[in-house]
Amino acid sequence: MDASTTVWIIVGIVIAIVVIVAILLLLTSRRRRDDKAEADRTRAAEVRREAQERDLDASAREAEAARAEADAQEARVTAERLSRESANRHTDAAALRGDAEQAYQRADTIDPDIDTIDSDGDDRARDTGPTDAPRTSA
Repeated sequence: MDASTTVWIIVGIVIAIVVIVAILLLLTSRRRRDDKAEADRTRAAEVRREAQERDLDASAREAEAARAEADAQEARVTAERLSRESANRHTDAAALRGDAEQAYQRADTIDPDIDTIDSDGDDRARDTGPTDAPRTSA
């Protein structure tokens, strides 16, 4: 073999090696891209699942907030009702106290042991508290 044939054989082998390496790199890069795409799909599915869980948690919290708001509204209505009931009872108590005072005054005017006129000639102011002791003039 002469030198030019040997050079052509070496050039052919180098070209064959370069072609083989290029094919292997091409196949490997496709595999890597496919593997990366699959990993990205898996990661995207995981992110979607987490988003769905967060969405469910948000819905649950919104429902809890709505229940709390309903409870608060019910408490406001109950408080308003109790406030009105309290005002009515105060009014009733004041009316009963007035009736009791009038009854005391009537009893004082009827009772011969009670002097209802003070030294100035005016009706004497009566103590509204109940007492068991008979009242006498001062």
